[in-house]
Amino acid sequence: GLLLEPTGAVVADVVWLPDCDTLPEAACGLGEGHPPAKATALSWAASGCRVLVLALVDRGNRFAGNPGVRSVPHSQRETLWRAGWEFGVTPTAYDVRRATAAATALGTPQGRPLLVVGHGEGGVAALMAAAVDERFQGALVAGAFGLTARQPELPVYRNLWSVLTRFTDAEVGSLVSGPRFVVVEHGAYPEVTHTDKGGAAPGRLWRPAVEEVRAQVSRARALGGRMVLVESDAATAIGDSSRAA
Repeated sequence: GLLLEPTGAVVADVVWLPDCDTLPEAACGLGEGHPPAKATALSWAASGCRVLVLALVDRGNRFAGNPGVRSVPHSQRETLWRAGWEFGVTPTAYDVRRATAAATALGTPQGRPLLVVGHGEGGVAALMAAAVDERFQGALVAGAFGLTARQPELPVYRNLWSVLTRFTDAEVGSLVSGPRFVVVEHGAYPEVTHTDKGGAAPGRLWRPAVEEVRAQVSRARALGGRMVLVESDAATAIGDSSRAA
């Protein structure tokens, strides 16, 4: 990951989880093809936040299968899911642990807000991290909220044991209550299709209709969660919601 330090006084600490196919450098505006004008994490740092941008395991297949034995043409997140399932861990669980470990590493002093921000796979982890770790005073979830209720259609690496018997995104979001809050952005979502090629599990990610997201937000509020919905266009990832936060 990368740590961004503001030049002036720190007003908040932020754990930033981009989508797994986005490099931390892209969120920070570093390197060729990553213009600073589109680097949202960099803009938060310029506003006085200390931002720790994490790297997640991507959806590529470079490390899929068993190295030196057999390579398979499906997502390495699926490979990780298959290996960890028997032990009760998943790629999402690893991402949540990254977020909570980052919170520990930042060592936020008392009185300074600690936030978690995520997009895509990072948004899934950000919501769950805020639900299980009360050190996070707020969460910004972009490109992720509103899909869990349709779990059978999602990629297998998002599968969690018996999740739909108790939780959709609304139930998870409702756990962030009291003075804590969640901002949900309905903007750009990762749009990915996985096929069954090479024995992989088929699944897809898409941008849900805003009505589906509104329904989940309303349910979370009814369950006691503090949640704000920001409706952005399909090209916006972690955009207007930064003002709402």
